[in-house]
Amino acid sequence: WASTSTAFTCYTLAPAGLVSSTATTTVNFNPSNGPAVVTIPPGAFSAPVTITLALPAGFPAGGSPAATLSTSGVGISITLDSPGLQPQQLVTISISYIGTSLATTFDPNRLVIARYDDARGVWVPLPSTPDPANSRVTAVTDHFSTFQIKRWNISIALNIPSIKGSAKRWN
Repeated sequence: WASTSTAFTCYTLAPAGLVSSTATTTVNFNPSNGPAVVTIPPGAFSAPVTITLALPAGFPAGGSPAATLSTSGVGISITLDSPGLQPQQLVTISISYIGTSLATTFDPNRLVIARYDDARGVWVPLPSTPDPANSRVTAVTDHFSTFQIKRWNISIALNIPSIKGSAKRWN
């Protein structure tokens, strides 16, 4: 574990964990907002790699082509010791938001984890499961990067014909 602080910011870095190519590996990280857990299945990598979980110094700006997402500022960065290497199977990521204002600022049932796509400069929402009772969100990914809990802003436009046959737009 390493911890450095300045007058304005405190960064906490997790120890690097050696990932096995033949067994499930769980990497735990305990920042101030609660635990982050990454579970890597056997065979995700063809050889052992070293994974590092850390709090990002900041989150990149950028929208999402798939959805309207609101920023939370809660997330982690995951890197490997081999640039360009990515898991060959889905990896589970769980990020907590204990002690943050997320549960009161956003509807916790609309929280998702999004991955930042450096090449396109966008946030990609991942298949996610919010767990409001335990103040965490869990998702699966096949790519390591910066991850952030975001609120999925649902906006559905419905065209409903009225009795007279004219369409009305409901948002």
